[in-house]
Amino acid sequence: MESTSNTPQETSAKLPDGMKRIVVAAGSPPINKAFVGRWLVGDKDHGMRAEQADNSQQDWDAGAEWSVALTRRGKLVVCISHCNNLWETSMNVHENFDELKDEAELPQNVLAATAEELGVPYEIDLDI
Repeated sequence: MESTSNTPQETSAKLPDGMKRIVVAAGSPPINKAFVGRWLVGDKDHGMRAEQADNSQQDWDAGAEWSVALTRRGKLVVCISHCNNLWETSMNVHENFDELKDEAELPQNVLAATAEELGVPYEIDLDI
């Protein structure tokens, strides 16, 4: 799903703490897309799988994996792949966590893990 490497410009420039050049092969045919950031959820080899939430009507594919990265400009990159490569990796960029939770279709455990890494509150309102 992802590889990392440094270009001469980025090895000579100081990157923010914990950030590196990330390259994601996304789409069909796969196109390499690169940015500077750090993984919040998942990593270069594996993403987080969905856990069925108590109030969710969503039936997630058992092999789907989500990875979330924070870019050096503060945006959130979501990569969705399949452990058995049943579909091409997709990549979406969101301006901030509020946009991510409001617009992206993500499992609640992936959202919770992302919020925890960002240090922002996240809770689910139950109508019970």
